[in-house]
Amino acid sequence: MAEREDAYEAAREAGWDGSLNEEPHVFILPANVDFKFGFVWTSLDEDRPMFVVAPEPLPWVQT
Repeated sequence: MAEREDAYEAAREAGWDGSLNEEPHVFILPANVDFKFGFVWTSLDEDRPMFVVAPEPLPWVQT
């Protein structure tokens, strides 16, 4: 899935070390004509335990 690889790359740019506690969970956001996918996963690094990568801003998710 290309979207997942893009999400991993965005997370690496934000400091993710590449470790996964488990496979990412996929969530779906509605768009004008179709849907967009986002991903959330936990890292093995306790200092940065969760990553959320979305195609649109999610103001209800705090960093």
